[in-house]
Amino acid sequence: PRIYLQFGAFRNAQSATELANHINQEVGQLDYHDAHIEPANELFRVQMGPYESRAEALTAAQLIETEPGLKPSLAVR
Repeated sequence: PRIYLQFGAFRNAQSATELANHINQEVGQLDYHDAHIEPANELFRVQMGPYESRAEALTAAQLIETEPGLKPSLAVR
């Protein structure tokens, strides 16, 4: 499975794009992954990844939560 950090899911593509841009500005120095939009059904999910392992994703999530204060969740697909 591929492991991602998810920051939100939106019905509006513009809202997802704005969040992805904000995350990339805030987190760009902390993680080598860029936030991107993953369309699924009628939602636009803002995610970073994939990460090599759950441990790597959790480490990144803790760093992102500590520094810019964003709170991602894990997503597996």
